[in-house]
Amino acid sequence: MAICGMEAISMGDDTVAIANRDRCKGCGVCVAACPHDAHRLLRKDKQHRPPETADAMYQSIMINRVGFAGAMEAATRVLTGRKV
Repeated sequence: MAICGMEAISMGDDTVAIANRDRCKGCGVCVAACPHDAHRLLRKDKQHRPPETADAMYQSIMINRVGFAGAMEAATRVLTGRKV
């Protein structure tokens, strides 16, 4: 049974839940689902803010994949009508 839709929690040896802080978005579903009150939320060192628009999200994904220069090259190709 999946507790977290972000796959931020996995079961180590069937008795210990292991949290992946990189995947956690802080929704608190795991806290509510834990029958032993073993989970609690802690503030992350770095807060994540999702992009405000779909275009900003795609731009962020592109920059993460190919770097800023690669994203600018792809955008230039799109704007000039060349194949990406």
